[in-house]
Amino acid sequence: MIAARKSVTDFIEDSRAQRADTDALYFGRAAHVHTLEGVAAFHREYIVGGPTNPRTGKTYGTRSKAYQAWARTQPKPAVTPEELALIERMTRSVHGKRAAQQLLSDGKAELTGRTEILGVPCQIRLDWLTGDDRIVDYKTCADLSTITVDVEQYGYVIQQAFYRQCLERIIGKRCPVYLVWCEKTEQPNSVVWKLDDDRLDHEASENERVIGELEEVFHQLAKEKRPCQSGPSSKTSTKTQSIQGHPRATPSIA
Repeated sequence: MIAARKSVTDFIEDSRAQRADTDALYFGRAAHVHTLEGVAAFHREYIVGGPTNPRTGKTYGTRSKAYQAWARTQPKPAVTPEELALIERMTRSVHGKRAAQQLLSDGKAELTGRTEILGVPCQIRLDWLTGDDRIVDYKTCADLSTITVDVEQYGYVIQQAFYRQCLERIIGKRCPVYLVWCEKTEQPNSVVWKLDDDRLDHEASENERVIGELEEVFHQLAKEKRPCQSGPSSKTSTKTQSIQGHPRATPSIA
């Protein structure tokens, strides 16, 4: 949705290309699992280790040939002991905040929801949904002093407004949204933000306007019989309104 808000045309073109992974995204996923799903889930999904550089006594960098050759032989995605130590510090920081404890004490992680807006199939992936239906998104950052800029630069309010409007269609309830931030530093600090409901409503209206533009483009592409991965004719297209495990979700009719 963030990309579509910038340019519908570019969004459609980009949807045909594979997205390259980055070190930040890779680390972020590992941190999400450890902090939101727990230590056991982390070790089910990741292996910790790597070859040691004899000159430094530390694990080779993840971009080094030695580490990448080792990682390719592992049965699961790998993180270094140094990365795990940082992730553990971040988890302690987050769960040490009372506001975060209250949000993360009851709920489910990594929930996928599917619905339609103006006939366009939409899918969301929630970091965390509390037992009383509060959306929580976990963000890692280099420095908490920059997060007011990060929110606007990376379109996080647009993203969360989209998640919220999709979830509302699925469960029939407009949910509050919280961002949990944590620094990736030796002594990480963390903070919890509640996003403004009026701002989310405004961004949701803009999202719907852009989705209407997308629907028109998809309709034209269908007339021209041109494939578009993000359009209603894609494999992810669905009439289902669902989010797994939620008692108020509309049953699947797919």
